Amino acid sequence: MKLQKKEYGYTREQFRGLPVSSIMADPGFVKEIKKVLLGENKESAVSNKGISRRIRRDGQVMMMEYHAHLVTYTGAHAAFLMEQNVTEKLELEAMLDAERLARQQMVTDAVLSAQEHERREIGIELHDNINQVLASARLYLGLVKSSVPEQGSFVDETDKLITRAIDEIRNLSHSLIPPSLNESALLEALDDIVAITRRTSGLAITRQYQGVDESKLSDKLKLTIYRIVQEQFNNILKYAQAKSVSVRLQSDGERITLSIKDDGVGFDPQLKTGGVGLMNMKTRASLFNGDIQVISSLGNGCELVASMNIETPIEIK
Repeated sequence: MKLQKKEYGYTREQFRGLPVSSIMADPGFVKEIKKVLLGENKESAVSNKGISRRIRRDGQVMMMEYHAHLVTYTGAHAAFLMEQNVTEKLELEAMLDAERLARQQMVTDAVLSAQEHERREIGIELHDNINQVLASARLYLGLVKSSVPEQGSFVDETDKLITRAIDEIRNLSHSLIPPSLNESALLEALDDIVAITRRTSGLAITRQYQGVDESKLSDKLKLTIYRIVQEQFNNILKYAQAKSVSVRLQSDGERITLSIKDDGVGFDPQLKTGGVGLMNMKTRASLFNGDIQVISSLGNGCELVASMNIETPIEIK
């Protein structure tokens, strides 16, 4: 097996008598690649070309791109390798990928921040202005009821509709404006969502928090978890026809995992592609190098699992 000595830091004499196994960082590489070339192990993960690790004289590991060929040397089969050091190339590609990911996360962060600002503005407008107009209309309606008693039945019905509109707008404005998620507010905010959903839907909801240290979570991560819970509860109420829901939030100190499981009608994920709500949840999770899985089948409910890094990704300035 002919190797390029200049990459390894040995003299010609040292390199010539060097055991091949001493420069191979992947145990069994030579044996496996011989099997492939001889056709003895066609199922092997090793092929006659690829990238493998090598060890320099100083102990550093290199990444070598190789092309292997079967040859006959002194009457015996051998593997002839032509190699090129691609360590710097792979490191540069990894740096570019990391920078690309960081910039993508910055754009995602900016878009989500703009969305939250817009939602907050709309929520404040609904709560402070439109609700005040409806409250004034209800006040005048009360004056009409006292002055025109024979129209009472119609006026009473109108009063009920205005009251209902006020309640709906209040609920909508509260959903648009997130709670103040300080050091100890996330679990309280999630409990509020659970309590409101129980009261308005009749769902039996259980929740479990394990290993969650809120002081280690950034405000943006807390808001992401809050919005994912909020979005999935909306999906359950609209489509699941569920009777019970379980919410589990747990952390191992490095990643935090959220699970929301219902006992509803379920669906076939192969036939039903994700909607806007799921896309929004995945976008939020991606900001923390996270992913979201949806586990469901017809008649067996649905479980949404979101796993995210606790540490905020590095920002590029």
